[in-house]
Amino acid sequence: MLVSERIKYLSEHLDKSKEAFYDKINVSRQTITAMIARNGDPGYKTIKGILTAYPKVNPYWLILGEEEPFLNSPKLSQFNEDKIDYKSSPLIDISQLTAEINALKARIEKLENQ
Repeated sequence: MLVSERIKYLSEHLDKSKEAFYDKINVSRQTITAMIARNGDPGYKTIKGILTAYPKVNPYWLILGEEEPFLNSPKLSQFNEDKIDYKSSPLIDISQLTAEINALKARIEKLENQ
């Protein structure tokens, strides 16, 4: 997934509307839509705006595509959590994570019994 696609995902899930997202990050709709349309890389102002307005966004995920999209932080009030559909999100697969956790538990148990 490209950086522009991750920004598109955030614009669709973090606020009541895309316009509210653009306003909060202080970047125009035209700038973001042009970047997404050409699969371009965002500028510093866009990245800084997102990470400042939404401190729970994981910068490693946003910039590199690594780790999870959101950090574990007590500042949940920064998000419109009703808009984030964790169960149907293509970026967060709960069943896959559960399977990985269970596999790790089994490996730990096996190692402890050796």
